[in-house]
Amino acid sequence: MITIFDFNLVISKFKTIAFKTKIAQDEIIRRFVRSFFPDYITVHGSELVIKRQGNCIRVAGFFHYRNRLNIREIYWMFGFVEEFLSILLKQPVKLEIQFVADEKDLAYNYI
Repeated sequence: MITIFDFNLVISKFKTIAFKTKIAQDEIIRRFVRSFFPDYITVHGSELVIKRQGNCIRVAGFFHYRNRLNIREIYWMFGFVEEFLSILLKQPVKLEIQFVADEKDLAYNYI
């Protein structure tokens, strides 16, 4: 017979496992995007924001372009990253990336 205490223990273990899964997914996303876009990442690449909305994962952040920007290459890379991460994580993944000309255009508030 299952008691309330046992039920709460099972729920707390499930929440812990779900939390650890989200942390692992976030790290996979950050490392993959950093390694796939090494020329475009600003500062250290830690400025990527990962938002979960329902079943969809949205990755937002800023990239900077140095010389000439090849639009076809960028669109292909975006599509590849979205599709690969969607298949890997079994959830739809959308990239919301803004390009800036210089890293100095970004305003950071450090507290």
